[in-house]
Amino acid sequence: MSNNKSYKNQSNTNADAKEEPISSLKFRHFLWILFLIVLCNLFFFPINKTIISHKVDSKGDSYSYDSLVQKMNISHPKVILLGNSMVGNGINIEYFTNLTKTATYILYVGGSESAWWYLAFKNIICKSKNHIPTVALFFRDNELTDPTYRVTGSFKPRIDMLCDSNEPVLDHLAYFNRMADFDFMLNSYWPLYQKKDSIKRKIDVFIKEKTAAYFLNMSCNDLDGAIKTVFADTNMNKEIFTKYQFKIDQNASSEFDFKRNVNSSFLPQIISLAKQNNIKLLFVRVKKRRDLLPNSQPPEILAYIHDLSEYFKKLNITFIDFTNNKNIKEKDYTEGDHLDNRNPPMTFTKLVADTLPQFYLKTNY
Repeated sequence: MSNNKSYKNQSNTNADAKEEPISSLKFRHFLWILFLIVLCNLFFFPINKTIISHKVDSKGDSYSYDSLVQKMNISHPKVILLGNSMVGNGINIEYFTNLTKTATYILYVGGSESAWWYLAFKNIICKSKNHIPTVALFFRDNELTDPTYRVTGSFKPRIDMLCDSNEPVLDHLAYFNRMADFDFMLNSYWPLYQKKDSIKRKIDVFIKEKTAAYFLNMSCNDLDGAIKTVFADTNMNKEIFTKYQFKIDQNASSEFDFKRNVNSSFLPQIISLAKQNNIKLLFVRVKKRRDLLPNSQPPEILAYIHDLSEYFKKLNITFIDFTNNKNIKEKDYTEGDHLDNRNPPMTFTKLVADTLPQFYLKTNY
């Protein structure tokens, strides 16, 4: 009898051991994963999250503050064309200077947006030893009122290079307003995420090198050269590319409420700095490839540009819009929205050279 009882007890014990809930095992796994994430995060100890760090190693970088100032001072400009690759790749500076007979410098970084433009205007143009009478800022659609666009990831070092020791306006408009932005939160609070671009580049280079060597028996540089040759502008079907670009623009989500966004953007800051430093400001809207197609501008963009135009009119600021200029044709584009500044006829360069000088402050030349 006692043997039967002991057998039953042993059976019950084994049954209890076997019937341990699986959910508790999953929960323990979750705790271990959470512990490892916290440990990893502590290993790469994060910076103080109450301050936006703008420390960056800019030594030898062609777009560093010192390099840009040095190149600008060499040309002794009376006019600066400010923007991103829309102006940097769209205007041939030698041809433009020859047409206008005015010393001009293009201050740009490819991919830059309003945060970088604000810093370039404030810390380079306004602080120049030689007063610069005229600045023309080139933009597309709503870029002037989108202060959080392209301020993190690979774009942030370019912004950091132009920062003073204290940049409260930049931090408030470009970063602290993004606290609800998931990408910004990850970038700020997870140091490993901050290194994602560097890690991705290393992986891309590794894969490219191994692929080129193993399958093609060639160097990575030779592979890059072959890719550039195959996908050169001269081999592009521009009509197909224009339709493709139009579809991308149609699907892009953005904020086009000018009246709601203008006061929380860098636009009023740039205008205020221009007045304080007696600088004539011109704003130039670049024609996008999308606008080659008839009636391609969505109603929200048309409403935005109307409000922007009225805003400039009230402030007596010159606004030049090339969007509907029929002289800019498909043949004048290279990749994306970029206009050709390398090969004749360089239409955009000539159009800007013919248009801008009539708005210059003539007393300064």
